[in-house]
Amino acid sequence: MKVRFYGFLRDYVGGKEFEVNLKDGSVKASELPEVLASSIPGFAKVLDLTRKGEIDVIYLLNGKPLREGDIVNDADVVDVLPPASGG
Repeated sequence: MKVRFYGFLRDYVGGKEFEVNLKDGSVKASELPEVLASSIPGFAKVLDLTRKGEIDVIYLLNGKPLREGDIVNDADVVDVLPPASGG
């Protein structure tokens, strides 16, 4: 799958786009953060910070918000971005 990062998250992971090959060709949405942490340098820190409540991230699957029951496949695009703010 293609994984794209936005905003300050690029600094943590060291880039804006990565290819991740899923072990079984797919993964449950609930497993995605752990898969990213084991596949992309620096994402383990992002995951740790989200678990501590210090930062938030939003996951999009093929341009739509990732939902709990979604299955992510090798052919998918996942966007990981910080929440937008502004006025």
